[in-house]
Amino acid sequence: MPRVNTVGKARKSPGECPKCGKKIVKGASYIHWKFRFGGKRIRCGTCPRPRQSELTNSDKLSRCYAAGEEIQDAIDQFQKNHEVEELRSAMESAAEQVREVAEEYRESASNVESGMNNRMPICDELEEKADNLDGKADEIEQAAGQLEEFDETQAEEEAKEEAKEGGKEGPTAEEILQEKKDAWEEEQVAMAEEFTDISPEG
Repeated sequence: MPRVNTVGKARKSPGECPKCGKKIVKGASYIHWKFRFGGKRIRCGTCPRPRQSELTNSDKLSRCYAAGEEIQDAIDQFQKNHEVEELRSAMESAAEQVREVAEEYRESASNVESGMNNRMPICDELEEKADNLDGKADEIEQAAGQLEEFDETQAEEEAKEEAKEGGKEGPTAEEILQEKKDAWEEEQVAMAEEFTDISPEG
């Protein structure tokens, strides 16, 4: 991954920010990074810093990373609105993207083998990456299927019963209900969080 550098005050304008389209004027802050092959990238200081998917020149790697970022974004949104179906949908979409990249790795392996009229070591490496990604997609889909809605009615009944058993010195039903909600949220997030960093290396 290239190193992302920050310039506090530009000595001269480095050009337009490709993220927002605004010109980075002299004296403004900006960030830049450079690929070994592919040149330098810039971004103004007010735009978000580049994500992992933007710090690689490999289209396949970028799409793997972007799939993980899609899940992370969905987790952030879930923690605000607690919509399980949206989180599940994002995970299923990410799994589909990962499978597409896996298929492209297999096609690359086939093309190399056909072009060289021989089985090269790189073919095994490409197919291993494809297998890793297919396995990861399976895991993502399985986790997505295990996400559960919060049963408010049942949780309220349990909270009232537990509060009654705890007596006056114990937590209130409202406090117990909130604890149940927090535990449920943490459980759903934990199942999704495992897949926020997706790589063909396994």
